[in-house]
Amino acid sequence: MREFSISAAIIIISSDMKALIIQRNPHDTFPNKWTVPGGKIKDKDGNFADDFCYYPAEFSAIREVKEETGIEIKVEDLQFLCTLYLKEINRFIISFYALSNKKSENIEISLKDNQSYSWIESNEIKDYDFIPDIGGEIEAVYMLLKKKG
Repeated sequence: MREFSISAAIIIISSDMKALIIQRNPHDTFPNKWTVPGGKIKDKDGNFADDFCYYPAEFSAIREVKEETGIEIKVEDLQFLCTLYLKEINRFIISFYALSNKKSENIEISLKDNQSYSWIESNEIKDYDFIPDIGGEIEAVYMLLKKKG
């Protein structure tokens, strides 16, 4: 059995149906590639009760999006999506998506750990150099939302 690190990520979709993507710094893993807010789950993430920790992935994703973009998300806004990366990083990614009630142009972004951001429509996914399969995850969210109508 492989050892995996565990991370959480959020795909944020604005009310005008654009996904928020961020570009990693040149010195990061996957330098200059595009991704969505996220990172490793830390010991402090979650609600703790005795020997259990509840919602660590959710709290990690919320913490990461706040740290990386300044956007505040609530647990109840998250929808579950899950991905397992088997190559390069051996990382289990617990992914979520969240729908904003604001248009992309009205969402203030405050980058802290990344060099750039963009709001993209589904037909623009192919135009970006994403880390392994973030583009596919964003596409999957667009397909789910299309099915929901």
